[in-house]
This record gives sequence, C-alpha cells and structure tokens, in this order.
Amino acid sequence: MTSIVIPKEVHTVLEFSQNDLPGFATVNTALAQFEPKLAFSWHLSVLLQCVDLMGNCLPSPDEQKVLYAFEDKLHPLIKANGNALFLARVTHNALRELI
Repeated sequence: MTSIVIPKEVHTVLEFSQNDLPGFATVNTALAQFEPKLAFSWHLSVLLQCVDLMGNCLPSPDEQKVLYAFEDKLHPLIKANGNALFLARVTHNALRELI
C-alpha cells in the first residue's frame, strides 16, 4: 500500500493575455512538485459560461459573486474524503474553468 501526503494548498494568482484578452488564473502551486498520478490519474474540468460581463469579456463583480458562491458549494462535494485536489481556476473570454 502506498502512502500519499497531499500538500496544503498554496494559491497563486497569475495574469495572462490570450487572443488580445486578459485572463486570470488561480493556481495551486503546492502541486508543482507533487506526483499525484498514482492516486489521481484523472482530472475534472468544469466550464462555466459567464453572462454578466465587464469590458474585455471578464465577469462583472456581481457575476463573480455568483461564480464564487457556486464554487464554495461545489468544492467540498468534489473534494469529499480526499477524492480530488484543487488545481486551478481560470477566467478568460467570458468563461470560468475549474480544474
């Protein structure tokens, strides 16, 4: 039996530009040196379409509140019993991706 020690999450915010639009990613950088393939051989990506946008196709403050509320409910369900790890949240071009 293999014992896996899951590192405590460390969130780093990154800014980027793609197709002339700004983007933001919150990445769990604690996983940079973590070799999870033995226990976590799959990944789940949830893609959300943002509808209330500001300039540059980014979600408005009200839309962000809705997105964060949804994530706050979703994360404990997905991560229950150590079933999953948070890898990243990416916001770009009217989309929010949870990985």
